[in-house]
Amino acid sequence: LDTEREWARIRSAFATLEAQDVARVVRLPRNTLAELGKYIARHPVHVLHFIGHGHFDVETQRGYLIFEDETGGSAPVSGDELLQQIPTRNDLLLVFLNSCEGATGSGEESFAGVAQTLVLGGVPAAVAMQFAISDSAAAVFAPEFYQAFVGGAAVDQAMIQARRALAATPK
Repeated sequence: LDTEREWARIRSAFATLEAQDVARVVRLPRNTLAELGKYIARHPVHVLHFIGHGHFDVETQRGYLIFEDETGGSAPVSGDELLQQIPTRNDLLLVFLNSCEGATGSGEESFAGVAQTLVLGGVPAAVAMQFAISDSAAAVFAPEFYQAFVGGAAVDQAMIQARRALAATPK
């Protein structure tokens, strides 16, 4: 994953708000669930953005995000496990899962995906992909979404703008 490119574009989308001290974009030093939980417990978080891999397991009928474990290996994290790290306070407005299959459901349970679990658990909005997404598409989609969102667009309108930008991007 080209996380550096995506990170730079997201920072750019928020640059004006950061300069005005309206928003702050923070990147955690490690992509572990424990690190995320510690940060969220100490700081208000309005938007949680995940850059990484996701997977829908057809055997368990559950979606997972792939975090790091404490040794740097892979740690599948379900939506329920992620919800345990998100306090039940009102400052979290949006979770953006820039990963493959973050919103994949199953024929038996359409709310089995990570994004659906988060929304059912009280997160007001989640942006996620139902299918695999290429690294280059992910690097275009998120910054375009945030530019619209930071500019005052509602989540659905920001999605439309990001989808249009993605459709206009040479393959």
